[in-house]
Amino acid sequence: EFPQAALLLPTLRNDEALLLNIITLCCHWVVSDFNPLSALSTLAGFTSPCNSADIPAARSTCTLLRGRAIFPQLLQASVGQVLKPHAAPVLARFWDAVLGTPPQSMDDSAHLASALSAIANDAALESSLTLMITGLHARSKETLPAAR
Repeated sequence: EFPQAALLLPTLRNDEALLLNIITLCCHWVVSDFNPLSALSTLAGFTSPCNSADIPAARSTCTLLRGRAIFPQLLQASVGQVLKPHAAPVLARFWDAVLGTPPQSMDDSAHLASALSAIANDAALESSLTLMITGLHARSKETLPAAR
């Protein structure tokens, strides 16, 4: 119905000043815990390609985000959202876009490795994973077909 809608994110990405402002604002919102899931969803949208022709621009945006000094705090703050209701799909999309995108340069690789190292021993991540694994074990032991 709206064929031009698919062009919105690539068009916004072309305005470098606007893109930097959006990234800065979203990072601030996540780190300060002000509507973080919406901000993470916005960041995931800008770092995910809309189509195959958009892959280089999305990867470039991802590299730009990972190169920001606040990126390790952003990643850590995203881990803190795990226990919030309805966070799983947003976090999955954000982590897939930002952590799943291959590094585009040696600097990008170093930024990504540094941020991942910062959260490797995070207590919130460990407790969230423990809770998730406990829930999955409980579901695997359910015998009633209706419970599955």
